[in-house]
Parts: sequence; C-alpha cells; structure tokens
Amino acid sequence: MRVITAGDLKVCKDIVFRSYYYNPATIAEAFTFNSWFRTRDLVTIDINSNLYLMERTKDIININSVKFKTTDI
Repeated sequence: MRVITAGDLKVCKDIVFRSYYYNPATIAEAFTFNSWFRTRDLVTIDINSNLYLMERTKDIININSVKFKTTDI
C-alpha cells in the first residue's frame, strides 16, 4: 500500500450535529472551526483513494447516542 496522506478523519453531515445541540463545550471540542466533526480516528488514504482505519484516538465509540468502550467491542 502506497500511502498518499495520513491524518485524523473528519466528517460533515447533518446527523452528527443532533447529539451536540445546545452543548457549547462539547461542540468546541468535537468540531473544527469550519464545522467538521473530529471522529478521533487515525486514517490513511492510498494511491487508489482507499481509506484505511489505523487506530482510534479515543476509547469511546458513539453509535446512535449509545456510548461503547472500544475494549468492550
């Protein structure tokens, strides 16, 4: 695999914003200045634009507002 770029995965979608409504402290930590959500995943992209998840930088995964510890999964 020839890596083109590596870094933090960020996403932008309306559904992400629902859980952070009226929580300014959490919004400031979870989002970039231009409204991209920090997933806390380290990823790489190869020459064919394939995305590879390398590691989680946070021990919690939030699925449909339910929080799971990565050690429990």
